[in-house]
Amino acid sequence: MAGNVYSFGVILLELITGKTAVTEGMEFLKRPLILITVSPSLFKLRFGSNELSRNIPSGNWNHLTGVLPPLLGNLANLQVLKLQMNKHNGAIPIEIGQLHKLSILNLSCNSLGGSIPSEISSLSSLSLLNLQGNNLNGCIPTSIENLKLLIERQLGENQLSGVIPSMPWILQVSLNLSGNHISGYIPRIFDNLVSLEVLDLSNNKFSHSIPKELTEMSALTE
Repeated sequence: MAGNVYSFGVILLELITGKTAVTEGMEFLKRPLILITVSPSLFKLRFGSNELSRNIPSGNWNHLTGVLPPLLGNLANLQVLKLQMNKHNGAIPIEIGQLHKLSILNLSCNSLGGSIPSEISSLSSLSLLNLQGNNLNGCIPTSIENLKLLIERQLGENQLSGVIPSMPWILQVSLNLSGNHISGYIPRIFDNLVSLEVLDLSNNKFSHSIPKELTEMSALTE
């Protein structure tokens, strides 16, 4: 971009290594944002809601378009990864399954394609998974029920197909599968989600009747 001028709403970059924190929050950035090295001790990385251009190249974190690099899997201490509302494309790298300390993964509102990698089910600390608003296709991995700490799951507005697999029973904030191509019947697994507050299955291709278990989910607010 001419003159290296980048205009966006807000960038918040938090690089926290041990007890040292570097935070940049700006309304207008007029120079490239370049991180020559990324410490493996990094545990929070947020680049959401901006209009930065160029790619995130493997080994040199610059800007926020293009594919997500396999290098992400090297950030073993990462707990929060937020890259929502950018222009990333390509597939979600399977190396993301190496981030065993990750509790929040938000890749929503990008142009990511391919299937949801089953390796995500290895993220045993994950409490929030938001992949909404991409071009993800294929079936939801059945192994996702292994995410025993997952309380919110946002997969709406993709191209997902197949049937609804079993869900982690601890889901309590939201389960959003709307705007996909999920078919078959609505399973009776929802009677186990007694604490779930929001359930959105709209705009899919379900058949058969609505199971009575849905009417017995007393915690639902919408």
